[in-house]
Amino acid sequence: MIEILAPIDSVAKLCGPQKDTSILPYRLSHHCVKADCPDGTLLYHTLTGAVYLLPTGESIEMARDALIEKWLLVPQDFDENTYADQLRHVASLIKPTAKHKHHFTILTTTDCNARCRYCYEMGRQRIPMSVETANAAAQYICRQSGGDRPLNLFWFGGEPLYNMPAIDTITGHLRNCGVTFRSTMTSNGFYLTPDVVKKAVENWALAGVQITVDGTEKIYNRVKAYIDDCDNPFARVMDNITAALAAGIQVTIRLNMDRQNAEDISLVIDQICTRFQGQKKCNVYVALLKSYKAKINEFNTEQEMLDCFFRLRDKIKNYGMLRTVPLKREIVLNRCKADNDACEIILPDGQLERCHHYTEGEQYGDIFHSDRDWQRVNAWKEIQKDYPTCATCAMYPICLNLKKCDWNKDGCTQSSRVIWLRELQEQMRIHYESWAEGIREKQGGE
Repeated sequence: MIEILAPIDSVAKLCGPQKDTSILPYRLSHHCVKADCPDGTLLYHTLTGAVYLLPTGESIEMARDALIEKWLLVPQDFDENTYADQLRHVASLIKPTAKHKHHFTILTTTDCNARCRYCYEMGRQRIPMSVETANAAAQYICRQSGGDRPLNLFWFGGEPLYNMPAIDTITGHLRNCGVTFRSTMTSNGFYLTPDVVKKAVENWALAGVQITVDGTEKIYNRVKAYIDDCDNPFARVMDNITAALAAGIQVTIRLNMDRQNAEDISLVIDQICTRFQGQKKCNVYVALLKSYKAKINEFNTEQEMLDCFFRLRDKIKNYGMLRTVPLKREIVLNRCKADNDACEIILPDGQLERCHHYTEGEQYGDIFHSDRDWQRVNAWKEIQKDYPTCATCAMYPICLNLKKCDWNKDGCTQSSRVIWLRELQEQMRIHYESWAEGIREKQGGE
């Protein structure tokens, strides 16, 4: 067995090597994910974060001693989930408490220039952030950040570019105060024109943007239903993506899909990937629409949905443009911003919340006063982990389902587990390919 990615340092120090008790029967760990590769079988331990290669011709029995030491084989009656919980708890106690906020999500407005049929924000009050509130937000960010490290700003909405003066005000104040920051954004891309791109890079330190596309030109223009006067919004957004990439901005294109537009998404993948193929800072992924306030066109069965999802995903992969993320290199202690004390979310009126997707009635304070509703803050840290599938789920060590999260309202579905497993296996193979390339380069240089 060959180690190709060492265990996470913090986990390795806590659990150390497992000792072999030969009198006990052993089994493959529930937290082990397997994936085929050209040289054999990859084994990834979702708790330790280590990846191992079991070469072709080498069986699990042949590698028994090494697999036991690395926790990939465990005693038959070993309660792995309890052990994972204990390690997470100890790691959370060891991890330094966040004294300052380093990640700020700022909703410049809850208004938008698009009228997407599926928008989960449909029906909410449309509020822009005033210049006065933007100034107060910038002052609040300066106070909360502590100045000990660069800040990450994330612009959100509504459509964040529907209120650019708020972004100008906040970033201008931070620069004047000598605060170092970088920013990212979720946008429909309509206002990200070449002039705005230039300002975004120079003044907003914009490093990345996610732009949603709902189909080819005709479908896109109908779904977005922009209120702006524009003959062809689809063409405009594609040109804006070109400008952003030319300026060095990372562009992630999200393709929202339900049963109604699935076939059209296949066509737009060809258009987008043909146009932007070779752009190292452009990647694409498919996202399944979920039903919140708006009705979406559900697939007839989960299997139909999965088949369609993976067909589109594989198509993007074949173009070499699929968005991927690296394997976890830290023990997972937070699900997202909502349960992370280093993150803050500022609404257009200066109210504070824990989740930028869940704003109504969840405010726990504001930027103008120091009072906080800590009970509401802590409620976002409560984890749902009593699904029947948790007992033997490989993703348990890296899965933190928050009880208050609307995304988990339908429980732990088979489709979500299948998608996550496939993505993990894809990440494992990418790491293997990188490792194998390094070996080949080393051998070629000798």
